[in-house]
Amino acid sequence: MSKTELVGRIGVDAGIVMIGDPCYQLHKTAEELQCSGFAGDWQQFVDLLDLNNAPDTIPIGPMAPTGSARAIVVGGFGGDGIFPVYIRRDAEGAVSELIVRFKR
Repeated sequence: MSKTELVGRIGVDAGIVMIGDPCYQLHKTAEELQCSGFAGDWQQFVDLLDLNNAPDTIPIGPMAPTGSARAIVVGGFGGDGIFPVYIRRDAEGAVSELIVRFKR
């Protein structure tokens, strides 16, 4: 396995991080976003997640036959901050892992 490479830092100001394909979020109307499992604005997004009663990981959007979600929201790591983001590459040099270090 390759060593980790620091590729940047992510600033968190809501105590959560979302990982997903941006094509499901960008250039959509509020109605399209709601139908796809996303929200049209921040308040709708927070209501969708119900952050006060949410587990540490929340799948967003309809589950495809493959069992995948359109995005995953991750919380429970201690709140806001700036967190390093690393990748690992496979033998061919393609990115094989994405790692966000919430704890030092």
